[in-house]
Amino acid sequence: MKKKRSLHQALPILAEVLRHFFPYLLQQKLLLILASLAVVADVVLRILEPLPLKFVFDYVLSDNKLPYPALDRLEPIWLLTLCAGAILVLTALRALAAYWSTVSLAIVGSRVMTQVRDRLYCHLQQLSLAYHTKARSGDLIVRISSDANRLQEILITAALPLIISILTLLGTVGAMFWIDPNLTLLSLVTLPLFAFATNRLSQRIQESSLKQRKQEGLVAATAAESIAAIKLIQALSLELTFRR
Repeated sequence: MKKKRSLHQALPILAEVLRHFFPYLLQQKLLLILASLAVVADVVLRILEPLPLKFVFDYVLSDNKLPYPALDRLEPIWLLTLCAGAILVLTALRALAAYWSTVSLAIVGSRVMTQVRDRLYCHLQQLSLAYHTKARSGDLIVRISSDANRLQEILITAALPLIISILTLLGTVGAMFWIDPNLTLLSLVTLPLFAFATNRLSQRIQESSLKQRKQEGLVAATAAESIAAIKLIQALSLELTFRR
């Protein structure tokens, strides 16, 4: 069994992958800039969403003096209406920003992976006959089709939510420190526990994904070889052997 790579060992590999992808990403810099702005807007709006509720609890439902004199003339029901409207506006703007960031990155991922597949296919054609003699055709097909799709899925379904979650966490912690530093420190006590649980789960997920990837390559290779030689298999009555 292969020894699992540590984070320090995985970083150079990640840097090498990014180096190969960077020229393709650079061609989509306009969409990436727009997606980045949408991500920042999404994070800022996520942080601002609880503020109307804070205003309701601090000033509408209590006897505290309102911070703005112009609001003293309004009835509590109108203040609640304004806060509800603010929540709706913030939620709508955040949904729009999230939609734009997702669509932009989906377009970038589709364009980049089309170029990567083309380069990978050309690279396979230039490899020696000795390599193609040892390699299984089904496994190569999976690498061109399935693995490329996995990279695109990682960009859209993993990387984007991860970036948004990290930025939202940092922004939320900063806002909490600004409101109440003591309560913020108390809430961060459980952070090491979550980090430990996440590390354990990520190791299990990595092991399971590697096993699944090997099985997918084996199944694809067996299916491709059996279909290519289906006449010979039927002539020799080897159907049950290949099913196993």
